[in-house]
Amino acid sequence: MASEWYAWEGGGIAQRGDAGTSRASRIQGDIIVDSGTFQQAKVKGSLDLDNGGVVTAAAAYPAAANQRGTFDSNGLKFYNASNTQTSGINQDGSGFFGTGATAITWNSAGVLTVPAASIGSLTIANVGGGVFGGTYTSSAAGARIELSVAGGYKQYDATTLRSALLPDGSGFLGSSGGTSATAALSWSTAGGSVAIKNTLTIGAGGKIIDADGSYWDQSGIQLSGTGAAGDNIGWWTSGVLRASVNSSSTQMTIGASSGVDMLLFARGADPSITLTSAGIALLAAGFTPSSAVFETTNMRVRFGGRIYPGDGTTSPSQSTRYISDNGAQTFVSADVLIGGKVYPNNQATRFFSDNGTQLTTSAALAVGGAIYPSSQTTRYINDNGSYISTNVGILAGGHFFPDNQTTRYFGDNGTRLVISGEVDIPSIITYGQVGTSGTSGDSSTVGATKYAALKSGATTYYWPLYSAINPWAA
Repeated sequence: MASEWYAWEGGGIAQRGDAGTSRASRIQGDIIVDSGTFQQAKVKGSLDLDNGGVVTAAAAYPAAANQRGTFDSNGLKFYNASNTQTSGINQDGSGFFGTGATAITWNSAGVLTVPAASIGSLTIANVGGGVFGGTYTSSAAGARIELSVAGGYKQYDATTLRSALLPDGSGFLGSSGGTSATAALSWSTAGGSVAIKNTLTIGAGGKIIDADGSYWDQSGIQLSGTGAAGDNIGWWTSGVLRASVNSSSTQMTIGASSGVDMLLFARGADPSITLTSAGIALLAAGFTPSSAVFETTNMRVRFGGRIYPGDGTTSPSQSTRYISDNGAQTFVSADVLIGGKVYPNNQATRFFSDNGTQLTTSAALAVGGAIYPSSQTTRYINDNGSYISTNVGILAGGHFFPDNQTTRYFGDNGTRLVISGEVDIPSIITYGQVGTSGTSGDSSTVGATKYAALKSGATTYYWPLYSAINPWAA
C-alpha cells in the first residue's frame, strides 16, 4: 500500500503508515516525485522540474481534458473545458489571449496585435502621451471611419468616400465622387480658401459677418465701410476694380472706374442709359443714335427726336406741341410763350422783351440768315448785303416804330400809309420813269427823265426831275 506524506509549515514532513499511524519527520535535501499527487507543499528555495515535468492546476483529476493551467519549461498555458488552449505565454516572451481570428497576440519584440472584431468597447484614461502608427478603421469594408497618419481622417458610406480631413489641413465634406472637386464644401491647406459648390442656407437667427461688421441675415444685407471706392460693393474684372457702390456719412456713390462706361438697361438691350466720359446718353427702343445725349465737354444736350414739353403737373405730358429739327432749322410746332426776357447766345446784356404794348430789343438785332415768319419755309426777310429785303410783301398788323423808340412810326390809316413824324432822306430817291407823251417844245417835259408824284384828294400832281440844271437848248 502506498504511503502518504504530509508536510506542514514549521512541522516538517509526516508519513501516514499502513496502520494509520503517523510519524513526524523533517526532510532536508531534494524531494523527487515521479508520480502521484503532491499537495499542500511549501517550498523554501528553488523548485526544479526535470525530465519534462509539468505543473498542472485543475479543478478535477485526471486533468488532461478539463479546465486547467499548466506550467513547464516551454511556458504557461491555459485550457477551457473543451480542451482548447485559450491563452499562453511562451518562454521567448510571445503569447496570446483568446481563440481563433479574434485572439489578441504579441510577439517576442512586444508588438501587440488586436483584431478589430475583438474590441467591443475601449476606454483609455490618463494616457500621458504616445504615438499611434498604421491605419485604424471601424470596419474592414462598407460604411466606416478610417484614421491613419498618412491619410488623416476619412469617412465612407457603403461604397464612397464622403468626407476627409487630410494631414496638410485641407479637406472636404459631402463629396459625391470621393474628391474635393465633387464636394459640397471643400478647403485648401490651412489658412487657404474655402469652396462651396452647393446651396448654402442660413437658418433662422444665423448671419454671415465680415471683419468690418457687414452681415447678411434674414432681414437682408447690411454693409459697413470707410467710404472708399469698392469698400462696400465692388465689381472686379481681370483683377481690376471696374465699378463700385459705396457710401460715406454724407453721400452715396455709384460709379465706374476710369475708362469704363456705365450702362443701365431696362427690359433687355434697350431702352438704356449710358454714362461715359463724353456724357450721358439716353437710348429709346429702336432708335439709333441715342435719343438724348448730355455732353460733358460742350455742356449741351443733343436729342435724337422731338421734345414734347409738359406743364409739370400732367402725366403723361402732352403729345401735340413739340420742338424738333427739320434738317436745316430748329422747329417749334406751336406758339412759344416766354414769361420774361430772352438773352440770346448765353450773354446777359442784350435781350428781347415785351414792354406791355410792343416787342423790344435792348440792342441792335443781327440775323445771320433769312427770317421765316410763322414757321413757313417760303416767305422770308433777308439782308442782300446792302439793305433789308423780303421776297414778298410785308403785312403788318400795327405801326412800325423804327430804332426802338415809341413816338415816331409808319402806319396805315385805313386808306393810305402815314408817317407820324418828319422824314429825313440822307440820299437821292429814285422815282418812276417820265411818260413818253409831250413834244420837244413843251418846256414842262423836255429833258425830264424822272418825276415825283404827290396826291391831294383825287388829284395827282407830278414834278419833272432833271439830270441837269439847264436842260433847255437856246
